[in-house]
Amino acid sequence: VDVKRKYLLPEKNFFLLLLSITYLPTIFSGPLHRTKYLMQQFKNVAITNQSISRGLRLILWGLFKNMVVAQNLFILIISLKQDEISGISFIVVGFLFFLYLYTNFSSFIDFFQGVSQIFNIRLKDNFKNRIYLSSSRQDFWSGWHITLNEWFRDYFFFPLAKKDRSKKYTDYILLFTFLMIALWHEISFMMFLWGVLNGTWIVLEKKIPFADWKYPKLRKIGGIIYHLLFSSLLAMIFITPNWSFLIDEIIFSSTRFPIHFFAANFTKIAIVIVGFLIMDFHYAQARNNRFDDYLESKSSKYRWLTYVTFIFLISAFGVSANVENYYIQF
Repeated sequence: VDVKRKYLLPEKNFFLLLLSITYLPTIFSGPLHRTKYLMQQFKNVAITNQSISRGLRLILWGLFKNMVVAQNLFILIISLKQDEISGISFIVVGFLFFLYLYTNFSSFIDFFQGVSQIFNIRLKDNFKNRIYLSSSRQDFWSGWHITLNEWFRDYFFFPLAKKDRSKKYTDYILLFTFLMIALWHEISFMMFLWGVLNGTWIVLEKKIPFADWKYPKLRKIGGIIYHLLFSSLLAMIFITPNWSFLIDEIIFSSTRFPIHFFAANFTKIAIVIVGFLIMDFHYAQARNNRFDDYLESKSSKYRWLTYVTFIFLISAFGVSANVENYYIQF
């Protein structure tokens, strides 16, 4: 398709083409990179002191996010599910899973970005910094799994939208696109439901002019709470076996929250909170910059303090058992 659109010239080097479609850092981290973007960098591979330094920073950052934050979150999720939490309280499990999915998935993006950066190959960012603080679903999808969304936008949504010159069916095309994104993950009724709900959510938001509301700061805070609430509800689709179980668990089961959970898991909860705050601090400082670029702008003392802090936290509180790339199952 890219060749036909004259976006990309035919590649005569078979092994270069083979490398672009079997490049392990992109396969194991989920990003769908455009061939032209990778090809140009494969032709200019170089290992330098700076590329090694930047790469190792990203690897360390990914290990911290995964072993300290994500894996401890996973333990808390398992603990809550074993305590038979039920009713509306089950949304707490959905909230923790939403945070776990982000920290787990994004940590592998960081790790494989680091591996590639050692060879001076810059993989695209797949998440905007602090995307978990989105104030709307539209804002969220503009910075979540960016490469997947760009792929469906360019090869699915835009070709269909161009044929809809009257713009009568834009909402239906958008809904259909999210349905395809869902079924790309897995062909199942639960993912079908997830796609329909996401698409409907986006369409409804586009009908309501949130940006015109007064008090922007209050609107931002309210938007973050509203988005986290509904994101937690949607996240429960990933951790329930079928829709009937989900409905029975949320609507028809009596609300039960194991109070002893806090005392039994006090240390893990503290580790997750502190680790998450450290992660969020660095993201806030980095703003729109990637972590390695952000650290590059800091002094040598600041960088080494960051390295030592991460190494200590990983050694003292990191969970190395059963570290899995959750997203690779898709």
